[in-house]
Amino acid sequence: MTTCKLFLNWFTCFFKYPMKFVFCDFIINDFFLAHSYLSVYNLLAYVEQHPDQKFILYISSGDLHIYVDRLAPYLYGVIYDELDNFPLHEIRGHPTTACKKADRIIYSAKSLKELIDKRREVHPDITDKTWFVPNACDFDHWDLPFKSFDNFGPTFKVFYFGAFAYWLDYDLILDVVRKCPHYQFWFIGADFTITAIRHKTEQLANYDNVYIIPHVMYEDLPFFMQQADLLWMPFDLSKRLIQGDKHSFPVDLVTNHVNPIKYYEYLATGRPIVYPQMKAVLQFNYENCDSTKSYNLSAYKTADDVVEVFGNFTDVLNYEPIKENSKNNKELAKACTWEKSVEIVEEVLEDMLITDLIAERVKRGELRNLEAEAKGYTFVDIKQGKREELV
Repeated sequence: MTTCKLFLNWFTCFFKYPMKFVFCDFIINDFFLAHSYLSVYNLLAYVEQHPDQKFILYISSGDLHIYVDRLAPYLYGVIYDELDNFPLHEIRGHPTTACKKADRIIYSAKSLKELIDKRREVHPDITDKTWFVPNACDFDHWDLPFKSFDNFGPTFKVFYFGAFAYWLDYDLILDVVRKCPHYQFWFIGADFTITAIRHKTEQLANYDNVYIIPHVMYEDLPFFMQQADLLWMPFDLSKRLIQGDKHSFPVDLVTNHVNPIKYYEYLATGRPIVYPQMKAVLQFNYENCDSTKSYNLSAYKTADDVVEVFGNFTDVLNYEPIKENSKNNKELAKACTWEKSVEIVEEVLEDMLITDLIAERVKRGELRNLEAEAKGYTFVDIKQGKREELV
């Protein structure tokens, strides 16, 4: 199995089954560890049994930096993956410390790079070796033959799937639901709301045109999405303060520093998408949408904008141009694969392992020009045995 496939399995495992992934470790050959979310303890037990083995430690949560020093004797280095912006972690300094301890940093949204650069202004020792690794989707999982469900009638249906969490704009959702009593609103996802806003989800459940399904298996989600006339991303981009145990933060610190996988999955269904003016989504559309084509994509600012967009789609969903636009949505998603993202991660690994191995020879006085020597080898070469030539 190639390194790309191994990392691809890791990415798909993490994003499809994040709660299961908490308890998993992936140790690949003799070279590196693609490490999970919280299971460092398993790694600590492993290195005690294999003290001569070295790894690249991959962490995707800033608070895991506390284990880096303890694992240092077993590491080629550390990759820190800034997946999202968690303000409470930021307040506690975890991402900054993780950046300082990392040899390479990757990030999933370009707005996260801005945060990394700001940290470096205060802490010049933070590496400038950073890579943008965009999120993606498993296109084949979502592009499945249509399966009809009898309990979904002809009424215009708006779907959202994902967590009920503090980053949703509940005031806007309630406003739209009230203004569109003739539409059905289907919300699929677990409730992760904090106490301060839970009354709003309870209020939402009281509407006759709202249907809430707490849990659907990932394998079945595509068939639920097929029943939708339109998909909605009602994220809150405001400065509304979210109150934690000791600190508060504006919600847009989260929503404007994320590259939502949900958007790519929505694209893969081909359904029309209504979304707020999120930085990552607007930037993606600007860079990837073909100006000669039309897409079923609509950005909004207010609840009235949402209602207007819903109305625009209600009577035209069966028109041929809309069907053609649906194909264009799918083409966008098809180009956003985990394989492409993994190839970038391999570039990081290649840069990291080769630099480390050649640096050892420079240190021993066997080589002088690290850059020139590094150009002669690739990460694949190392996996195929040429590592011995370097060492």
